[in-house]
Amino acid sequence: MSEVGQIINADNVKLREDGRAVIIIDQSLLPGETKHIELDTLEKMHDAIFHLRVRGAPAIGICAAYCMAVLAAAEVSGGQSGRTLGAVCQASSAMLGAACQEPGGESCVARQGPGEAGSVAGAVGDFAAGASAGDGSNHGLDIGGSGTDGGDEARNPDRKSAVFLEKMERYGEYLKSSRPTAVNLAWAVDRVLAAAQDALQMDCSARSTCIAGGGADVLGGNVAGIDRTAEAHNNNALGGRAVHVPGSDAAYADCVQGVDHGCCTHLAEAIKQEAFEIHREDIEMCRAISEYGLTLVRDGDGILTHCNAGPLATSQYGTALGPILLGKERGMDFKVFADETRPLLQGARLTAYELQKAGVDVTLICDNMASMVMKNGWVQACFVGCDRVAANGDTANKIGTSGVAILAKHYGIPFYVLGPVSTIDLNCTSGEEIPIELRQPQEIKEKFYQTPMALSDVKCYNPAFDVTDHRLITAIVTDKGICRPPFTESLRRAKMME
Repeated sequence: MSEVGQIINADNVKLREDGRAVIIIDQSLLPGETKHIELDTLEKMHDAIFHLRVRGAPAIGICAAYCMAVLAAAEVSGGQSGRTLGAVCQASSAMLGAACQEPGGESCVARQGPGEAGSVAGAVGDFAAGASAGDGSNHGLDIGGSGTDGGDEARNPDRKSAVFLEKMERYGEYLKSSRPTAVNLAWAVDRVLAAAQDALQMDCSARSTCIAGGGADVLGGNVAGIDRTAEAHNNNALGGRAVHVPGSDAAYADCVQGVDHGCCTHLAEAIKQEAFEIHREDIEMCRAISEYGLTLVRDGDGILTHCNAGPLATSQYGTALGPILLGKERGMDFKVFADETRPLLQGARLTAYELQKAGVDVTLICDNMASMVMKNGWVQACFVGCDRVAANGDTANKIGTSGVAILAKHYGIPFYVLGPVSTIDLNCTSGEEIPIELRQPQEIKEKFYQTPMALSDVKCYNPAFDVTDHRLITAIVTDKGICRPPFTESLRRAKMME
């Protein structure tokens, strides 16, 4: 495989073969060390997302979907391992609450949009309290028949399914709290949960049809609803009472088998299959974005990019780096200027790494040098990724992106945002409503330094993202096409094609 091919096909997020862990490349160690780590507990999953071991909106979405699949499989087999859900949430609540200080001294983790009360730390704290209330040391459902609870939950498969979905929703909310700005995280969690809900509805419909088809009267009359259907099945399966459904013996047996022995297994399987689908779609989306983006530049152009939106941040090709890597595959040569991207240096550690390994002509610059290379005429286009796009085109991306857009506007350089339609949030009318994650002051004062570069008592303001005004954006390149102003119309049309 060629150098560019190896980078494009980097296996940065995947589900372990047995489905019991998510395997990721720990991006926090790059470029010095390439290390795969396994995420097999809720605590490890939240930590990996919060501490940027996995990062990039699409990659976070893929990872979150696989995390939900692992948690679902653990629930079916008797509960997720590691510390209890309540303990994990309480510990993370304390961590998040102390993560940073506003310049005025107020502790917070994220700025909330209109109508959103409190901080993410507060939300996690509330969730922790809810998770702890009434919980024992094991948060599993003991679905395999070894459970000790003798109540309705153990006897009623519909109740088991409801409790299973409720727990999965709580796990999902906790994962969402790790990075509130990235819309793909919540989108992926909600999507796999919806797949499980659909599977449950199909199961209920199948069981109702199964019983009603020519023999419901033997169960005590016509089935009036899901609860009575489930009760009838359980009475037969658990009580040993023989029931004959004329003309439907095989179908009935299948129904009873599915309800009694695997009432949540198929829900977990639905989550896993939807996670696979999200990953497959992202590969296709990145290829489509790369194709559209490549039409915007010419061979030999200079391209400036900020942060990292390559294969490590997605699945294949990437978004902002996708056209560059696709062009390289086709024999085109671009001169890329990669902002180092303070304070976590994603441009230096990841973008420069990916492009250099792929054989692309890349020059690393400090963030405050972007104006100089633009003024020198070395840049013909700017390509950046995105974590959330509001309905009007305002775009949240890594801190410093809006400054690049302002400079590009001044020098008359096209500024392109590249990302899948899943990052478009039509419920968010403008960038004013996008919550901005605030991170630890240590990332500014200490990280990557042998000794601290500022006094310990100096206050820091460390937003992870900023919002680029839609008026500074030339076009937004999606997997459904290139959206141009007015964005309120073009983004809506693109979203309708999702």
